[in-house]
Amino acid sequence: MKHILITLITFCLFGCSGDKKNSLNDLNLKGDVRILSEFGYKAVIKFGEIEKDSLQYRLLSDFDENGNIVSENWIDSGIRDIYKYDSIGKLIEQDNHNELKTPSLSSKKKFIYDKNNNLIEKNTYLPDGFLFEKIIYDYDKNDNNIESKCYKYDFEGKEVIQFMFKHKYDKKGNKIESIHYDNLGNKEYTETYKYDEKGLIIEEVSDFLKDKLPPKKLYTYDNKKNILNIKHYNSKEVLVDEETYKYKFDKKGNWIIKIHFINARPDFIEERKISYGN
Repeated sequence: MKHILITLITFCLFGCSGDKKNSLNDLNLKGDVRILSEFGYKAVIKFGEIEKDSLQYRLLSDFDENGNIVSENWIDSGIRDIYKYDSIGKLIEQDNHNELKTPSLSSKKKFIYDKNNNLIEKNTYLPDGFLFEKIIYDYDKNDNNIESKCYKYDFEGKEVIQFMFKHKYDKKGNKIESIHYDNLGNKEYTETYKYDEKGLIIEEVSDFLKDKLPPKKLYTYDNKKNILNIKHYNSKEVLVDEETYKYKFDKKGNWIIKIHFINARPDFIEERKISYGN
């Protein structure tokens, strides 16, 4: 659950760009997927076999005919996101609901693009229409997002910067460096990235020390672009943790079971049920 939430948060803050193909592409899903049901369980070993233990989450996602996600429903928490797109498939609005409350609307996000279909502004509003947060994106001549600034607003409408990212890219358009600054403009940490010939990240190095996380990660993938292995190294290049993944696939080539191991011990099991349009 933790890994999934981190991924979603990162995507929502800085992953929305006008040149992405569709949601299925972002999720590495193949075929005309219309409904995706996901279940996450803690993993245990019983009698020498890997089994599902306690249910951690249930997520139901619906997709339109263009492969864009139109709703996500975290069933147990009551959280539901509804997405709206324009005529060419750009995300223009995201409504966040808590179905356990009345009224259910918790926030609304609106997305603004430039003439090149690059996302340049994302505004988050409270249910009463108050502008709560704004993220502004700047681009270079190659339409690479080189800077992202996040602002919050108090109830008097005063704008206060929260943080900023600056990015660098290689000639292929791959992001090779991200520098994070705090609300005072002080550098907090830098991350650098290396890629394989398919454009997949194979190395990530960070000097972020706040949580004392291993500063270097190496990734390997299968031929379907699914992660097989993540190795975590400390500052002395010593391996401290290793994550591995095993999959079971359906006939379309999408995984329907994923088992996550930490240092060869099973940690988490994810299952999918996928409904296709044809």
